[in-house]
Amino acid sequence: MVFLKTSIRWCALVAVVLAAPGHAAAQSAQPTLENDVKAAFLYHFTKFVEWPPPSQPDEPFRVCALADTGFVAALDRTIADESVGGRRLVRGETRSLDDVRRCAILYIGNAYADQGASLLAAVRDLPVLTVGEGSQFLKHGGAIGFLLENNRVRFDISLRAIQRSGLKASSKLLRVARTVEGGAL
Repeated sequence: MVFLKTSIRWCALVAVVLAAPGHAAAQSAQPTLENDVKAAFLYHFTKFVEWPPPSQPDEPFRVCALADTGFVAALDRTIADESVGGRRLVRGETRSLDDVRRCAILYIGNAYADQGASLLAAVRDLPVLTVGEGSQFLKHGGAIGFLLENNRVRFDISLRAIQRSGLKASSKLLRVARTVEGGAL
């Protein structure tokens, strides 16, 4: 029953994101709408991607973000008091490569794109879902790339990158992606 409710909420979120006019997200007057939508996607990715079990059952589920303060604030609001698979969601540190390697999800915003290649290399074969901006992010080895299409936040998926990380993406997630590149569905 919980899975059904989660699936309904996920579908509702996707429907709202895809159907609602996103002109506010693309304008600087209300940049927080775009940040809120992306943060909500990150949270919902936790429900549609399967990670290997943690080495310690009480280990928090770390969602890390190298991004501007607006996005970090939106992420903090989104994951506050949430959990996934019985694990508490927390925003992980990103001060060092060791910090980044402990992330379950690593989001790399546009302002940190220059560091993206080294960060992607650091987590390449680890169970870290890498999320960034645009189709170029996938070409550099990232798993999910956000983009604005008709003023709406959408995402593309590199199935190859997800599989290389030892993660499994739900078919429900793959169906709502704009495109799915590489690998067998």
